[in-house]
Amino acid sequence: MKRILYIILAFAAFTQFSYAQEHRRYALVWHDEFDSDELDNKAWKKIWRNQSDWAVHMSSDPALYGFEDGELVLRGMVNDFLPNDTAQFLTGGIWSKNRKAFGFGKIEIKAKFDVAEGFWPAIWMLPHTNQAIDWPHGGEIDIMEHFGNNPYVNHTVHTHYTYNLRKRTRPRYVAYPPYRQGEYNTYGVERFYDSLVFFVNGQRTFCYPRYRGGVDGQFPFSEHDYFLIIDAQLGHDGSRYIDTDKLPVELRVDYVRYYELDTRTDVIPEPKEFQQTGNKKMKIRKVVYDMKTHFDNPDEYRIVVNSGKAIVSGNRHWAESTLVQLVDEQGRAAKLEVHDWTDHHMRAVRLDKTYDD
Repeated sequence: MKRILYIILAFAAFTQFSYAQEHRRYALVWHDEFDSDELDNKAWKKIWRNQSDWAVHMSSDPALYGFEDGELVLRGMVNDFLPNDTAQFLTGGIWSKNRKAFGFGKIEIKAKFDVAEGFWPAIWMLPHTNQAIDWPHGGEIDIMEHFGNNPYVNHTVHTHYTYNLRKRTRPRYVAYPPYRQGEYNTYGVERFYDSLVFFVNGQRTFCYPRYRGGVDGQFPFSEHDYFLIIDAQLGHDGSRYIDTDKLPVELRVDYVRYYELDTRTDVIPEPKEFQQTGNKKMKIRKVVYDMKTHFDNPDEYRIVVNSGKAIVSGNRHWAESTLVQLVDEQGRAAKLEVHDWTDHHMRAVRLDKTYDD
């Protein structure tokens, strides 16, 4: 008999974790493949040095930047070649601040990086806005960070709620998915009105939802567009130890691609299998997660609703997104069964259109 983990909660609480209807179509509207031998100055500029722990070694020196075989190369190294610069280490980084903003949709970055103690490669986002916003009130989205020799990368969400108020478990604000060390990996995030969804190599790894209406600055991510930062930082959150024997180190970026939500084609497709076996609706008072059933397709899920109980197996994220759509305003649903899966690695359709700014 399958071992079932029972989680009992009122449906009113469950709906606070409702996710955006991600069954929407995407359009690839902007991308940088780094095929040139210089930065696209309409989208990027080099990061200048400042007192933030991640930027204390930033430099615009050409030695820290390169373009090789269609890749952007950002380096971190010992400063033994700029005698007029007092920094012990120098690092390269780019950002799209005041040049390129990203709205709702999905952004993907294909990259690989060296591993060394004190090397802190990162791909992250901050609010793109003309108004002054004290960090972390506008939110910070860490798509990928790597520290030391860890066999995983970090996805992290910083807000007033998680950082200042230190509310970090409801919902969880960080995840540690594995990655392929020494190889190219694709890191992505989808930003919706009510959730952030993270990916590594096309597989969903983490979701940060709007919780209880986003009170206390919990979810500012629907209020602004965001700009992108890619940098080869040295010094783990200000750590003084850097393994100089491993320097120089590199962060290589193959491409950045931005898929915009196409609201003109807001289509929620029918599930592959759907059967309603009764008309009487009952309030959903129990959600049961079957932790033993696994499908070959990571996006596949099954929902069985009967007598006020919903049994969920497979991809919990997509199942919950569908379940929220099946209940009425009183949190009731009829007796039914749903089985759905994707034919492709992304729950979206790439439209046959591309354009630049």
